[in-house]
Amino acid sequence: MEQWLRDNPGFVVGVASSMVAAIILGFLLFFGKRIVAIVIRLWTQMKRALKIGHAAQFPDLHFVALPRECILGVIPRDDPGPNVQICMHWNVTNASSSGMPARLVRARLARPRLSDSEGMYIHTGSTNGRVYPNEDIPPGSTRRLTTVFVAVLPSIRVKKPVKVKVIVVDQLSREHKLDPITLTPSVITGTGK
Repeated sequence: MEQWLRDNPGFVVGVASSMVAAIILGFLLFFGKRIVAIVIRLWTQMKRALKIGHAAQFPDLHFVALPRECILGVIPRDDPGPNVQICMHWNVTNASSSGMPARLVRARLARPRLSDSEGMYIHTGSTNGRVYPNEDIPPGSTRRLTTVFVAVLPSIRVKKPVKVKVIVVDQLSREHKLDPITLTPSVITGTGK
């Protein structure tokens, strides 16, 4: 037998490499789940640390709806043009400690879902009722946000209250999803002839 092993050294190398592979595979099977779990946990902690580090650089905006000042005006029409005007108001506070002012640049309707949901008018101004140019919101300050949407809604949809949800986009292209407001439609009549 010893002579045979000396004459066939490839067999010895094959058996030895198979044993080493079996030992490595055994270790991987035993410790593999633990190693994968540790790598995933470290990766998650790194991603979370990066998010926390960047979060302080963005404005922290808080929106408070003014539902008594929001209207959904219905314009009776025979042609297919826009028949609804949605005007909404919020107080917006920049509560960030980063020192970065915020500017709200766009608004769109998330609900009701429409083909063209982009805001026709968005304005950030003083809370004291004076009209100024569209203002930045400095840290620690509150400004009034006004959005106006003109849309076409089926006549059935404007006979009962409509839940309106708005998404506002700031200067860093971050979206702020505002709480929905339920508006009761009111008919707008013209006095002109």
